[in-house]
Amino acid sequence: AYLVTLVAGEFVVREQSWRDRQVLYYVPRGREADVERTFARTPAMLEFFSRRFGVPYPWDKYAQVVVEQFVVGGMENTSATTLYEGVLHDERALLDSSPDWLISHELGHQWWGDLVTCKDWAHLWLNEGFATYCEVLWAEHHQGRDERDYRLWEKLNSARSGTAETRPIADRFYAHPQKMFDNRAYPKAGWVLHMLRHRLGDEAFFGGLQQYLRRFAFKSAETTDLRQTLEQVSGLSLERFFYDWVEQPGHPVLEVASKYSADEKVLRIDLKQTQKRPAFDLPLRIDVVLGEGRTQSVHHRMIDKQDTLYVSLPERPLGVRVDPEFTLLAEIRENKIRDWWAWQIRRAPSVSERLRAVVHFEKSRAAADLKLLREVLETDGFWGVRAVAARALGTTRQPAARDALLAAFEQPDARVRRAVVLALKSFKRDGKVNAALLNHWKSDEPSYAVRAAVLETLAEVSEKVANEPFLAALQMPSHREVIRRAALRALGRNDDPETLKVLREWLRPGHPRDCRIAAAEALAERHRRQSLPVAEAERSVQAMLAVLPGAGPRLRRGIVTALGRMGKRAEKALPELNRLALADASPQVRDAANAAIQSIERDDPVQKRLDELAKRLQNLERRNEELKSELSKLRQLAK
Repeated sequence: AYLVTLVAGEFVVREQSWRDRQVLYYVPRGREADVERTFARTPAMLEFFSRRFGVPYPWDKYAQVVVEQFVVGGMENTSATTLYEGVLHDERALLDSSPDWLISHELGHQWWGDLVTCKDWAHLWLNEGFATYCEVLWAEHHQGRDERDYRLWEKLNSARSGTAETRPIADRFYAHPQKMFDNRAYPKAGWVLHMLRHRLGDEAFFGGLQQYLRRFAFKSAETTDLRQTLEQVSGLSLERFFYDWVEQPGHPVLEVASKYSADEKVLRIDLKQTQKRPAFDLPLRIDVVLGEGRTQSVHHRMIDKQDTLYVSLPERPLGVRVDPEFTLLAEIRENKIRDWWAWQIRRAPSVSERLRAVVHFEKSRAAADLKLLREVLETDGFWGVRAVAARALGTTRQPAARDALLAAFEQPDARVRRAVVLALKSFKRDGKVNAALLNHWKSDEPSYAVRAAVLETLAEVSEKVANEPFLAALQMPSHREVIRRAALRALGRNDDPETLKVLREWLRPGHPRDCRIAAAEALAERHRRQSLPVAEAERSVQAMLAVLPGAGPRLRRGIVTALGRMGKRAEKALPELNRLALADASPQVRDAANAAIQSIERDDPVQKRLDELAKRLQNLERRNEELKSELSKLRQLAK
């Protein structure tokens, strides 16, 4: 039933076709010009996924319906995906982002989740993990391996953090289905499928997926069904793989120390898994780069916490490449000489390796390493590596890094320019940075996201900046209102009392919903940062509470979250928050209300002291138990 939809509204309908089936696009009136640039690749996606999965698109037509006030990005209703308005891109928005990842994700669900549906929410990853990996597959097919690996890189941190560290992907113990829609079911599960593909090879992996789709078409399935099908097709046991990655939480932390002995002509590689959990079964590949384009590959299956490899080599390596195919969801910490890192950042063929080298050098403050990062920012062939190099330069906070960033304002890719501007946040109260940002704001910068980043960075680095740029920005519509939202957040950092009136005005009906949420967030930030009179806090609380009647769930949740961030200053909102926590129709709003109540109560000085005392008591009780245990052991020894 959760895949059924009914949508009523005034739409403009555009139509394409694929294999004699209708491909329909329903968009709000006035957005007709955005249909082609947003959705034109849908038939190509239908063709690609049909061939890749070996099962043609299973429904009679495919529609994508863009609706107002949708609470998430998209929902894979069978044959009629529902999408939020942000999916529609005008010409300038395409400089900053692509709608393809969302469109490919929801279209992928038509197979993974719709044709075959998870038997219960414990197996949600069979829906969301596959749809997430569909984003990766489309990027690989449409744009190439570099874009594929960058998509995987973007998902890496969230796949190794949060609930992915504390709960397994297939978690059968959950309080509410909504708690299952997290980074285990999305990025980590997508990464697990990527590893599984590499473990089996494309023929067995996609052949197994075809068998699974055909076997369970129009039925429900669970994790064991997928594993057994892949085992039957590949002839391999996958029990250990699924145990490590699907049935257990966490990920491996792999330390790799490489050292070459010129006397013995041997490369020693020390491997150590340092995570607290037991060892993962890791098939590890390390490529040793030699002169004249030669490579010696080392393949090792690591099943223990610690291993040492010895590799005979005719000469000193130029580089050592760990996991060159980017197939491990592991935190890899390498210890090797600078020359090998320098080779990797300049010459490694894969984006993932160059990105790891950039992250390595961002920890350094040496002039030679800053020069290397600047070289990457100026010359690397892939935009994502240049963007991460910009962030790395900002992390160093060195004058040479600032100069490199200021020189990069003319980068051709808007996504890199945005990274450059945001990296300048590290240089607070710097006259050069402030002047460059103001000049760029006055330029003809076409990117919405870059202009928003300029406002955001200006507010953070300037000791005192006039309100004019931020107030002027409130008159500038943009994709997903990124410019106005940035301006409102900037005003939340301002000490001018007049801006409080501006923020409260932008809470009112008649302004875009995303801006109203941003105004609430900015008000909360302002009250947290500045000791304002109680009367001002009460005005802000009343302005937020006045928004709630008739507001949609996204706006209600945004207001409630902002009230929670105000802490003790929002105490008079507690009766309404208690009502929402008990009776709101949206589980997300109820959760937000409960969190806000806790935040306000924790901000009470008396409550804070009670919490501190409770924590001290808990620590004393734990220490008491430890002492009892030690005493018991001593008595045993005495006997």
